[in-house]
Amino acid sequence: FVGSEAIAKVKAEGPKRKLVGMEVTGRNIARHGYKIMQDGTEIGHVTSGTFSPSLGKSIAIGYVQTAFAAPETPVQIEIRNRVAEAAVVKTPFYKRPY
Repeated sequence: FVGSEAIAKVKAEGPKRKLVGMEVTGRNIARHGYKIMQDGTEIGHVTSGTFSPSLGKSIAIGYVQTAFAAPETPVQIEIRNRVAEAAVVKTPFYKRPY
């Protein structure tokens, strides 16, 4: 089928990027398309982000290089030419208490 070579390549080599959740410190809100960086090097981009009233903090989801996808990895997000500190976290962001 079309695309079988690409799937076989990713399966053999492993993915180059992963979708991760992030918590942003401060009052900054990451939005779609913002750069995710570490030590001044771009490592990914934000796919969505908002302020979560339930959690009381800003959250975002984005793709990062696989090497930076571990929980608690510190990253920075470039928001309107400023750098905001953030950290990779496990998803889902909120687990309902049962």
